[in-house]
Amino acid sequence: MKSLTISESFRQAIGERTVTRAFFSTYCFEPDFFELEVMPLLLQQTALSTDDTLRYHQLQVLMSLHRNQFAVAYDLDVFNPEFATRLEVDYIPVRVPGACQHSKLAVIEVLDAGGAASIILAAGSFNLTKAGWWTNIEVGHWVELNQAHAPRNIVEPLERALVFFQRNRPVPVLAALRERLESWKPGPKDPGCTFYFSGAGIGRQSFPDLLRHVRGGPLEIVSPFFAEQGDNARIASFLKRYDPVALLLPTDEQGVATLTRPVHDQLSSLVNWCQWNRELRNSFGLHADGVRKLHAKIYAGTSWCFVGSVNLSQKAFHDNVEAGFLLQGTAQLKLLRSMPRHQLFAPVAAAEASGCPDATAIPPVELVFDWRSGLLEAFSPVDGALTLFDPEGVPHGTYSLHADTPVMLRIEGLAARLGRSSLVAACWTTPDGSCSDRRTFLVSQRQVYCRPGALPQPDVHDLLRIFQNLDYATRLAMITELAARQARLSKDGLSSNEFLPPLPPEEIRSSFFSEFSEVNGAFWQLKNKLKQAHEAGREEELAYYLDGEQPDSLTSLAKALSSTDNQRQTALIVRYLTLLSMDELLATWRPGSELGLRVQALIGATENDEEFSAMADRDAFLAWIKEKFSMPVRRVNCAHVTGETMNGQA
Repeated sequence: MKSLTISESFRQAIGERTVTRAFFSTYCFEPDFFELEVMPLLLQQTALSTDDTLRYHQLQVLMSLHRNQFAVAYDLDVFNPEFATRLEVDYIPVRVPGACQHSKLAVIEVLDAGGAASIILAAGSFNLTKAGWWTNIEVGHWVELNQAHAPRNIVEPLERALVFFQRNRPVPVLAALRERLESWKPGPKDPGCTFYFSGAGIGRQSFPDLLRHVRGGPLEIVSPFFAEQGDNARIASFLKRYDPVALLLPTDEQGVATLTRPVHDQLSSLVNWCQWNRELRNSFGLHADGVRKLHAKIYAGTSWCFVGSVNLSQKAFHDNVEAGFLLQGTAQLKLLRSMPRHQLFAPVAAAEASGCPDATAIPPVELVFDWRSGLLEAFSPVDGALTLFDPEGVPHGTYSLHADTPVMLRIEGLAARLGRSSLVAACWTTPDGSCSDRRTFLVSQRQVYCRPGALPQPDVHDLLRIFQNLDYATRLAMITELAARQARLSKDGLSSNEFLPPLPPEEIRSSFFSEFSEVNGAFWQLKNKLKQAHEAGREEELAYYLDGEQPDSLTSLAKALSSTDNQRQTALIVRYLTLLSMDELLATWRPGSELGLRVQALIGATENDEEFSAMADRDAFLAWIKEKFSMPVRRVNCAHVTGETMNGQA
């Protein structure tokens, strides 16, 4: 059993391949950890800023043209948000009546250099939290599926899992992953590995049913959580299948057992209480000077092993949504060794042991805000009314929702609120008038490139330089520079001691684009980029540049051209040619748009500038400029120019 952090394991599994989409399910959820630490792994961008603010801006750039590719399902009842999300990810709340969404899954589609697709399927005990991925004692297993390797006993349970999480509002990531699986013909069962997904309600597969073929012999169990009370009759029935049963006694840093005395006493007649063997204690770093929290769930027989999310409890065996892998043909692990009788017990059971109470009746309403349209989509699996509140507790309004029917809402002031936080307070009223407690909901955000940014306004020269290159590296560098500039202006500064390079001298930045050809070249590149995006059906890429609010969009360029400071720093003819180029693009792709009208007004104001007005033949000059600048440019292939020609001797 190799000891790695979950992050290291995923980095090894993905390798150098490109992640095209990914879906995760979790019980406990820390959105800021997922976005700041897990997303860079998926984007294969680990060398980002250590400052959270700069890192978020960098990630938004990297994700700007990768929409509908990531999703996370989490248990609504245990989600206690301290941090809001900021990136464009589908966040799916799940509520299982009388139980928990307790599975921990990762389904990651990757493409190799030749374009061949594979799916990495991981399941284990790790939540999407800092402790789950970095510090806890966790366990997990992953398999790789592709067209040549799609065992029926892995693919079919995975398809059921994707259907389960897609049962409410359609989620593009889940639909695409299902489509990929359906394109592969399921092969024979893998005798050594079976994927377990329990589901919920009718058709649920219990954990004892999964293990019905591996009865008898010794069994080692590692479980950090147990039933809250001593009602373990069905657990006792399961344990009697095996002899002997060694069960790890979990303890805290003071050596106190983290289960109740009644549970301990009931299980004592069925199991031998044990501790980790010495080799594993050393491997896990379990020494007297520090204790790592146990969160792994392991069931190990003579020639088989189960790793996953299943605790030794009635809820986990028969009610919760759980997942994991049954591995057969393995060597006996020998994880545990006997220990002296233990006398100290925690006064209360751990929170995860008790499952989710049904006191909160609010359903898993999904809220998705589209920054481009300004509309909030609300989707509920049941009939009722949703009341949304502003930060002061004043209701935005109450909105009737019908089961499985999305409703589009335009709510005054909501966009301004979501610009600062994606968390909103809400309560639910059932058709009979019963009202739930107020809860905090996580709003998924789409078209975030249309979300107003908080970065300083880049100047015209910065933006033309971006359009000249139009690659991630250049855009990322520009956004990082702007975010660093903002950090200098902020009273708080950076959250880390990260070194910030000095800003380039103004004279260098202001003289960079002094020739007409630079403007023409920048927009020649942008025009081709938009044309290619349109032909490939990537309409979101057009929208990013033509409708977005990001620093490297045409909206931002229009703001720069309107800025008094930028007008002083930018030559009049460069401003004029830039506006003409913008007008041409907008007339092609967004005729009659608000931005197009704004650009035309700026053109008129520029033509009336005193520098142009002082020219005796101003009108003729401007007409000549428009005619020449709008002429098509033929790209010259420098490879055909000989050395003699370059020396002026042709």
